Amino acid sequence: MDKVENPILKPNKIVAVIAYLFMTILGGTILLMLISMIYCNIHNLDSSILIDILAGSKEEYGEYIRANAIVSAIANMLDYLITLGFVGFFMRNYLVEDGQKFKENKKYLIWYIPLMAAAFFLISFGVDVLVSKYVGSSDNQIFIENMLINGGAVYIFIAVVICAPLVEELIFRKAIFSFLETKPKAIAHLASFILFAVMHMLSTSFEDPGRWFLLLVPYLVSSILLCLIYEFSKRNIYASWFAHMVNNLIAFILMFI
Repeated sequence: MDKVENPILKPNKIVAVIAYLFMTILGGTILLMLISMIYCNIHNLDSSILIDILAGSKEEYGEYIRANAIVSAIANMLDYLITLGFVGFFMRNYLVEDGQKFKENKKYLIWYIPLMAAAFFLISFGVDVLVSKYVGSSDNQIFIENMLINGGAVYIFIAVVICAPLVEELIFRKAIFSFLETKPKAIAHLASFILFAVMHMLSTSFEDPGRWFLLLVPYLVSSILLCLIYEFSKRNIYASWFAHMVNNLIAFILMFI
């Protein structure tokens, strides 16, 4: 007798998107607060002070400089690991399907993917350098560099290089394109690259709109390129995932140079 799968556990891209949004908007903050209290208890620090620093209502100082960086790095890593667990589980059917399609088109994809990954990095890196000359580093980059300097390299590597590319490609490419598969291609591309860019700017202050929009440009360019890589790979998630992962890996390495 065949085993009947629990309908609650069946692949469901809507559940995956909800999980992603929850962890991005609220779950990460909850993790940050919990880890802050645990870290402060272990290191005999005042958790209320650290929480105020994390909330931006108090300047960091002394031991709290490292505490801020380490707690943020651990919370960021756990946030992505949990998100990857939910998104990967509820979108596992797409991973299996695209894995099979990869085998069927491997003669094309085996040269297409590394070539596009290299092109993606070179273009996105060039745009980022140009924008940074006018407005400096993005808040996200400064945040990551601070965590690296203060000992959060391993946590950042797991989050940014391993987890984030797969989570974001499943959500911003596979899920969005799937939701809009009956619409003209241009609509899916537009929705994908705008949502991807805006979600990466949530933590950036809008006090200076001009600077905010300039910092948005590299994310828009990156998302447009990833959409094109995804589209011309016959919508294979492994193509955009690899390009995204290689880009983040090289950017991570360059931070140490």
